[in-house]
Amino acid sequence: MSLVDPKTTLSQEISPSREPQWEKFLSDLHDGQCCLLLGPEISCLAPRMGEPDIPVLAAFSEYLGESLAGDLAGRLVEKNLEYDPTISSFYYRADKFIRTQYDADKRHDFDEKIKSFVNSFQQVRPAIFSMLARLPFHSIVNMVPDDFMARALRERGYAFVEDFYDYTNSKRKSPPPELAEEMKMVYNLFGSYGHPESVVITQQEELRFIQNLVGGSPQIPDPVTSRFVDKKKSFLFLGFNFNDWYFRLVIDALKIPKPTFSYYPIFSEHHEVAVLTREFYSEKFGIEFLEPDTLHFLEMVTRDYEERYGAFGRKLSVVLDYYPGDKTDTSHFEVLYTQLELSGIRMRVDLWSRMEVLGGDNEAQVNQATAKADVYIPFLSSEFLKNEFCRQRINTALDQPHTQVIPLISNYGGYHNLVPKLIGGHVMVLPKDETALSDHTGTDLTRHCYKLATLINCMIR
Repeated sequence: MSLVDPKTTLSQEISPSREPQWEKFLSDLHDGQCCLLLGPEISCLAPRMGEPDIPVLAAFSEYLGESLAGDLAGRLVEKNLEYDPTISSFYYRADKFIRTQYDADKRHDFDEKIKSFVNSFQQVRPAIFSMLARLPFHSIVNMVPDDFMARALRERGYAFVEDFYDYTNSKRKSPPPELAEEMKMVYNLFGSYGHPESVVITQQEELRFIQNLVGGSPQIPDPVTSRFVDKKKSFLFLGFNFNDWYFRLVIDALKIPKPTFSYYPIFSEHHEVAVLTREFYSEKFGIEFLEPDTLHFLEMVTRDYEERYGAFGRKLSVVLDYYPGDKTDTSHFEVLYTQLELSGIRMRVDLWSRMEVLGGDNEAQVNQATAKADVYIPFLSSEFLKNEFCRQRINTALDQPHTQVIPLISNYGGYHNLVPKLIGGHVMVLPKDETALSDHTGTDLTRHCYKLATLINCMIR
């Protein structure tokens, strides 16, 4: 795949008139308003035996079992089963094989083979997921049952909610996780290899999956679909073969509207999207088909994003500010600080607090750190808000365009009169129900701070 000239922007490469649209796309990405949808072709296994990357299920179609000795097509020949060798579809071959070789109550045996195969082949993650994990997509839908995207995000220290759709409507061992709008999300629409019964294998299952998805039985959780209904959001589709008929129904089931901006860079030369198909997706979902291939496109997004918002390799500076003379404030800070460290956020941010003060003018050092902060987290308490230096610091941070402010109500909710800039603005004061941290004690406070730390991790981009 070709590399882009670093002096050439995407807008120049395609059309100079598209520059405002490109700027809006980058802005949406930074603000968590860009949704990423990953198709099957983006989720490819690392090459083996000198072969090119291939999707997971396609590989399983070729290499059935715990070794490479018996491929699925070979098994069909071995068992003298009639099939069309020109049809390489995994669903087609698996359907032929399972119906003749497994009793209805022995499907679990085939599920275990899938799980074993995937576990052995997924050890090496395609490099493109590391590139995707650097970009701050807030809502991600994966059309493959793998966990490549989730693993890449964990390695970067992100907190997020991970869930999957189970078309069989089987009872789960645990309820779906809570999913607030502020939480980063990775949703596996085609099931999870960790739960093989949720993975579509045969043609009959593929049909049942589409029927259940469209019919809402089970229904995709509202907190998932609610993320896609806003026409002001941007969308990025990667790794799809839109010639496959079912994607029309899948995207419609996600309740994706015709947004202002929706991009699809070509994935490879493996397929050419038909003209009528392009017209359908453009008119129905506003998808714009781009000439740069996926890798080329992501290189341009990464470069232009870094030019605008800073290099990804730079750790963000997070300042936690509290009133040192208040024992309650100090206690709340210590509990939350510990939970932030446990969340893995240290992989991508530097946490700074009064613990870093080296002597001298303490307030001056806190002011200096706040002036340079990417994120400022003040603990709102009666003592903090009565202190002139603290009030001035929070107002200064609110006026800094490069600083994200995330206030926490420590033991006092009456901040409205003392810091009016927090009222009706774009700043979210935590907890959202405005209950003070002082309403919690002991293990209850620890659990509460754990949830807050997870939310803060999701909010920091």
